[in-house]
Amino acid sequence: MKVLLLDGSDKDDVSLNCVSTAIERILNNKYELNVFVLRDLVIHNCIGCYGCWLKTPGRCIIDDVSRKITDLAARSSVWIFLTPVVYGGYSWHLKKAVDRMLPLFLPFFTKRDEETHHFMRCNNTPSLIVFGATNCNNKESEDIFKSLVSRNSLNFSNSNSQSIILSGKDSVESIEEIIENSLNKVGVLDE
Repeated sequence: MKVLLLDGSDKDDVSLNCVSTAIERILNNKYELNVFVLRDLVIHNCIGCYGCWLKTPGRCIIDDVSRKITDLAARSSVWIFLTPVVYGGYSWHLKKAVDRMLPLFLPFFTKRDEETHHFMRCNNTPSLIVFGATNCNNKESEDIFKSLVSRNSLNFSNSNSQSIILSGKDSVESIEEIIENSLNKVGVLDE
């Protein structure tokens, strides 16, 4: 099983660094884990040219590491995103990487849950787990974050999704338990 981990955390984000380390420890010996620490990579912004649909189908015209991320995303059974919760959304590192996954879609439409969405280019329907970290208790921001993850999951035809919000008060032990529970819920650890 392939697992894609996109780490959109900042360098000094202690709770998400603990999550990343714990995920690697839990999964590394059992699965093919592909980790991208986005803050250390050059990923250009999507320019909305739709070249990945028309000029180079399934491949972004911008040549950077995003091509490799998208290729691995298409072949992974589980996607895990790590991000600080920024006004209910993702970090700019993660947002750029998710935007650049547009080549995973075809330029044709389908109806899902009475809404119009694009077809996925591949038949892969991975599970999505998004860990968000916040130091403040803001219910509105947390609700927006959970809605964003749900909407992204629907757009990407993810078969199973979870959004988990961590506070700076979570212990290493509780973080590991949260990770294991999340992986169990999407069927990763019980294989």
